[in-house]
Amino acid sequence: MDDQIYTLTVEAGDTDTAGPRAVVLKIRGELDITARDDLSATIIDIVGAGCDHLVIDLSEVTFIDSEALSGLLDGYTTAVGKGTRMTATGARGVVHRVLQITGLLTLLEHP
Repeated sequence: MDDQIYTLTVEAGDTDTAGPRAVVLKIRGELDITARDDLSATIIDIVGAGCDHLVIDLSEVTFIDSEALSGLLDGYTTAVGKGTRMTATGARGVVHRVLQITGLLTLLEHP
């Protein structure tokens, strides 16, 4: 039985807005403790493969907890260390509010 309540999809970035070596990580569903390691590892893999800008698309995320936030922050720290710009887009509702309260929204809007 698959208990995964989220999906992570890696797509080529829109070169008009994000740049030619951009990658979009499209996330869908609920991000909780079960997503933390997968989220962090996926971000680290994308950054390690060499992109200039990683866009995290949160438009279809309906929930995020502190463990998933930690996975995002781990990925962000790695991205910054490798010189990769990492931004988030599309957060809404409770997800937007959690990112705002924790300060991650500011980090991911203004790298």
